[in-house]
Amino acid sequence: MGNIKIIDNKLMMNSKECIFKNTISKFFEISDEVFVLLKIPFGKPLTEDDYFNLFKLNSENEIAWKANFKKPTSQFQCSPLVNITSINGKLITTDFMGRQFEVNITTGELKIIGFTK
Repeated sequence: MGNIKIIDNKLMMNSKECIFKNTISKFFEISDEVFVLLKIPFGKPLTEDDYFNLFKLNSENEIAWKANFKKPTSQFQCSPLVNITSINGKLITTDFMGRQFEVNITTGELKIIGFTK
């Protein structure tokens, strides 16, 4: 994708800058696509933006999507995402409660696939 540089909440790529609401925790590249995970803010009530803190950037360094999740039941409790990785070419994210999700890299939709220990 090119030279990527992170400073706090800014990601610089291809001579363009993308500024996020919160500090960047981690970024990941899969097949020339860039995914950005933001840190969970502490000391304030969490908003929906804080729970869906995974983004995909396009080649122009613009946000293509923000992760989204359809609750399987009304009792399902959302939790902020804390990690991203790639397993067999698939983007996997883990939330604060230890649930693992496969990320649809085209739409940003999360599908629960298991739990961490």
